[in-house]
Amino acid sequence: MKTITASFDGACEPYNPGGHMGLGWVIDEVSDHKYISAAYGNSNNVAEYMALLEVLKWAERQSAPASLDIYGDSELVIMQLVGEYAVRAVNIVPLYREAKGLLTTLKEAGWSVNLHWVPRERNSDVDTASKLALIEHGIDPVRRDP
Repeated sequence: MKTITASFDGACEPYNPGGHMGLGWVIDEVSDHKYISAAYGNSNNVAEYMALLEVLKWAERQSAPASLDIYGDSELVIMQLVGEYAVRAVNIVPLYREAKGLLTTLKEAGWSVNLHWVPRERNSDVDTASKLALIEHGIDPVRRDP
Protein backbone atom coordinates (compact mmCIF):
# COMPACT_ATOMS: atom_id res chain seq x y z
CA MET A 1 0.00 0.00 0.00
CA LYS A 2 1.32 3.42 -0.95
CA THR A 3 2.20 5.75 1.94
CA ILE A 4 1.26 9.42 1.71
CA THR A 5 2.66 12.01 4.10
CA ALA A 6 0.62 15.10 4.90
CA SER A 7 0.78 17.95 7.38
CA PHE A 8 -1.56 20.79 8.29
CA ASP A 9 -1.53 24.11 10.12
CA GLY A 10 -3.91 26.96 10.80
CA ALA A 11 -3.48 30.56 11.90
CA CYS A 12 -5.83 33.29 13.07
CA GLU A 13 -4.42 36.80 12.70
CA PRO A 14 -3.94 39.59 13.62
CA TYR A 15 -6.00 38.66 16.66
CA ASN A 16 -7.34 35.44 18.06
CA PRO A 17 -10.26 34.86 18.23
CA GLY A 18 -12.10 36.77 15.51
CA GLY A 19 -9.26 37.36 13.09
CA HIS A 20 -8.60 36.26 9.53
CA MET A 21 -7.73 32.58 9.13
CA GLY A 22 -4.99 31.07 7.04
CA LEU A 23 -5.14 27.34 6.42
CA GLY A 24 -2.12 25.47 5.12
CA TRP A 25 -1.45 21.88 4.18
CA VAL A 26 1.26 19.87 2.48
CA ILE A 27 0.55 16.51 0.87
CA ASP A 28 3.56 14.55 -0.41
CA GLU A 29 5.58 17.78 -0.54
CA VAL A 30 2.92 19.68 -2.51
CA SER A 31 1.80 22.74 -0.58
CA ASP A 32 -1.57 24.51 -0.73
CA HIS A 33 -3.42 27.09 1.34
CA LYS A 34 -6.75 28.83 1.81
CA TYR A 35 -7.83 32.17 3.25
CA ILE A 36 -10.95 32.85 5.33
CA SER A 37 -12.04 36.41 6.16
CA ALA A 38 -12.24 37.66 9.73
CA ALA A 39 -15.37 36.54 11.56
CA TYR A 40 -16.62 36.18 15.11
CA GLY A 41 -16.17 32.39 15.31
CA ASN A 42 -12.67 32.26 13.83
CA SER A 43 -9.82 31.05 16.04
CA ASN A 44 -6.50 29.24 15.83
CA ASN A 45 -8.19 25.98 16.82
CA VAL A 46 -10.92 26.39 14.20
CA ALA A 47 -8.25 27.11 11.57
CA GLU A 48 -6.29 24.01 12.61
CA TYR A 49 -9.36 21.78 12.27
CA MET A 50 -10.30 23.33 8.93
CA ALA A 51 -6.79 22.76 7.56
CA LEU A 52 -6.93 19.11 8.65
CA LEU A 53 -10.33 18.77 6.99
CA GLU A 54 -8.76 19.93 3.70
CA VAL A 55 -6.29 17.02 3.93
CA LEU A 56 -9.03 14.51 4.77
CA LYS A 57 -11.27 15.75 1.94
CA TRP A 58 -8.33 15.47 -0.47
CA ALA A 59 -7.85 11.84 0.59
CA GLU A 60 -11.56 11.12 0.16
CA ARG A 61 -11.34 12.29 -3.49
CA GLN A 62 -8.53 9.88 -4.36
CA SER A 63 -9.33 6.85 -6.49
CA ALA A 64 -7.35 4.30 -4.48
CA PRO A 65 -6.84 3.95 -0.73
CA ALA A 66 -3.40 4.39 0.79
CA SER A 67 -1.68 4.70 4.11
CA LEU A 68 -1.89 8.34 5.22
CA ASP A 69 0.42 9.76 7.88
CA ILE A 70 -0.83 13.18 8.99
CA TYR A 71 1.31 15.52 11.09
CA GLY A 72 0.11 18.62 12.94
CA ASP A 73 1.45 20.90 15.63
CA SER A 74 -1.98 21.39 17.20
CA GLU A 75 -1.88 19.21 20.28
CA LEU A 76 -5.57 19.96 20.83
CA VAL A 77 -6.70 18.69 17.41
CA ILE A 78 -4.53 15.58 17.40
CA MET A 79 -5.32 14.61 21.00
CA GLN A 80 -9.05 15.19 20.57
CA LEU A 81 -9.15 13.02 17.46
CA VAL A 82 -7.20 10.16 19.05
CA GLY A 83 -9.45 10.31 22.11
CA GLU A 84 -6.97 11.69 24.65
CA TYR A 85 -8.70 15.07 25.13
CA ALA A 86 -12.38 15.83 25.47
CA VAL A 87 -14.11 18.13 22.99
CA ARG A 88 -15.78 20.87 25.02
CA ALA A 89 -15.79 24.05 22.90
CA VAL A 90 -19.15 24.45 21.17
CA ASN A 91 -17.57 25.87 18.01
CA ILE A 92 -15.17 22.90 17.74
CA VAL A 93 -17.77 20.11 18.11
CA PRO A 94 -19.04 20.26 14.48
CA LEU A 95 -15.49 20.35 13.09
CA TYR A 96 -14.49 17.43 15.31
CA ARG A 97 -17.54 15.44 14.19
CA GLU A 98 -16.80 16.16 10.53
CA ALA A 99 -13.17 15.07 10.95
CA LYS A 100 -14.20 11.88 12.80
CA GLY A 101 -16.76 11.17 10.07
CA LEU A 102 -14.17 11.56 7.33
CA LEU A 103 -11.71 9.38 9.23
CA THR A 104 -14.38 6.67 9.47
CA THR A 105 -15.24 7.02 5.77
CA LEU A 106 -11.58 6.70 4.82
CA LYS A 107 -11.10 3.65 7.04
CA GLU A 108 -14.17 1.99 5.54
CA ALA A 109 -12.73 2.68 2.05
CA GLY A 110 -9.52 0.85 2.96
CA TRP A 111 -7.35 3.74 4.09
CA SER A 112 -4.96 3.53 7.03
CA VAL A 113 -4.79 6.97 8.65
CA ASN A 114 -2.34 7.82 11.43
CA LEU A 115 -2.37 11.17 13.23
CA HIS A 116 0.88 12.47 14.74
CA TRP A 117 1.56 15.52 16.89
CA VAL A 118 4.82 17.33 16.10
CA PRO A 119 6.41 20.42 17.69
CA ARG A 120 5.91 23.67 15.79
CA GLU A 121 9.53 23.80 14.68
CA ARG A 122 9.03 20.50 12.80
CA ASN A 123 5.97 21.88 11.02
CA SER A 124 7.58 24.93 9.41
CA ASP A 125 6.71 24.18 5.75
CA VAL A 126 3.01 24.01 6.46
CA ASP A 127 3.21 26.97 8.86
CA THR A 128 4.58 28.95 5.91
CA ALA A 129 1.64 27.83 3.76
CA SER A 130 -0.92 28.99 6.35
CA LYS A 131 0.82 32.36 6.69
CA LEU A 132 1.02 32.77 2.90
CA ALA A 133 -2.78 32.60 2.73
CA LEU A 134 -2.90 35.59 5.08
CA ILE A 135 -0.08 37.55 3.43
CA GLU A 136 -1.75 37.24 0.01
CA HIS A 137 -4.76 39.05 1.52
CA GLY A 138 -2.78 41.85 3.17
CA ILE A 139 -2.70 40.36 6.67
CA ASP A 140 0.70 40.53 8.36
CA PRO A 141 1.02 37.42 10.52
CA VAL A 142 2.65 37.71 13.91
CA ARG A 143 5.95 35.83 14.15
CA ARG A 144 5.92 33.31 16.98
CA ASP A 145 9.04 31.40 17.79
CA PRO A 146 8.62 27.74 18.75
